[in-house]
Amino acid sequence: MTGIKITLTIRESVIEFLDTIIYKVPTSPGLRVLRTRVYFKPTDTHQLLHANSFHPKHTPKGILKSQLIRFRRISTTKMDYEDAYSTLYATLKI
Repeated sequence: MTGIKITLTIRESVIEFLDTIIYKVPTSPGLRVLRTRVYFKPTDTHQLLHANSFHPKHTPKGILKSQLIRFRRISTTKMDYEDAYSTLYATLKI
């Protein structure tokens, strides 16, 4: 029987939590702002429902749309959002 493995990583300016990275950005001397972006775990295979599955045709489109909405909500900056959706599109092209 195997147990659960828990790893503690301590870092000063970034932390991963579920599907989000929370990081600090310096804005002026002594001040920092928290920002967020999408976190893809190293084991994430980016698999979505196949477009040729026997689901209704609107279902795969809805999944793609919901992923893009989720990426937008998580990402603080436009650049972070663009990084997340380019990762998704690169996976879908394969």
